[in-house]
Amino acid sequence: MDIYSSTLSPALDIFTGCYLLVIAVLSIVGNLLILIMAVKRSSRMKPPELLSVNLAVTDLGAAVAMYPLSVAAAWNHHWLGGDALCLYYALAGFFFGVASIMNLTIMAIVRFVVSLNLSP
Repeated sequence: MDIYSSTLSPALDIFTGCYLLVIAVLSIVGNLLILIMAVKRSSRMKPPELLSVNLAVTDLGAAVAMYPLSVAAAWNHHWLGGDALCLYYALAGFFFGVASIMNLTIMAIVRFVVSLNLSP
């Protein structure tokens, strides 16, 4: 038995690939729109707003680096590329995941500090 062969039915793999494709397109378009708007108003952006831009960059990186491989593997009903692409996929997922988590943590800390300084 091949460890990279899908255990899902071919129909479910095709549906999964289509679903991931829709999510990828929405993610890429949405994050590109955020980056375009950030470039247009870059002179008026405050430092906390840059955290949102950073989050858009990490999400866009994950969408571009990871979703095409997932969609192709789902439609193929088999993981493509063997061990090498499996390691690439894991490294990309780890890198973009940790970057997003760190960014969200900093955003939460900034919002917490701001909320402490508000007087009723």
